[in-house]
Amino acid sequence: MRTNVLVAIIAAGLLAAVSLGYLATMSSQPTGPHYEITGSVSQVVDGDTIRVIVESVSGDVDPAGQIHVGNVESVRYEGGIDAPETWTDPPENGALEAKEFVENLTPKGTKV
Repeated sequence: MRTNVLVAIIAAGLLAAVSLGYLATMSSQPTGPHYEITGSVSQVVDGDTIRVIVESVSGDVDPAGQIHVGNVESVRYEGGIDAPETWTDPPENGALEAKEFVENLTPKGTKV
């Protein structure tokens, strides 16, 4: 029962974060250079972090020149999402369920 509640809370958080991010993007004016990085999910680490293989970089994204096509970059969800960690021994309560939820939402190979 407790696990179901935790998964429901994480799902609601992800949905809210995506919705708020979309709305913020629509209502805000750009404050800096526009850039875009696209790639595909290579791994779901846990309920709030994925790893992405960079497939293209456009615009003035990285003045230091450290992001390149083929890099694997960790991407952590924002918007107040803080899922239980899988790397602890044992994993934190609800961590495996949160990871499974994100794996179903963004399986390996998903374009992002």
